[in-house]
Amino acid sequence: MAMEHRNFEGTAVYKGRKYCVLFIGTTRHGHRARLQFLNGNQTFWVNADELTVLKDTRWSGPDSDAKSMAMVEEFAGAAPF
Repeated sequence: MAMEHRNFEGTAVYKGRKYCVLFIGTTRHGHRARLQFLNGNQTFWVNADELTVLKDTRWSGPDSDAKSMAMVEEFAGAAPF
């Protein structure tokens, strides 16, 4: 899976499920968050006020994608929340 450069923000619960948070911030649509399924298959945008942030691991740089994929793989094998 090819990933574009992203700032990985951590993990959060949205509607009772755990997701990787790729971005949290202000957009032209308001305070939003971009979430990714733990298996890395899909991303989607949500209202950031609807999240419960579990882990904040903000980083960015050339190795961000490798770190985010490692985090996705770590949490994909974890028991469901």
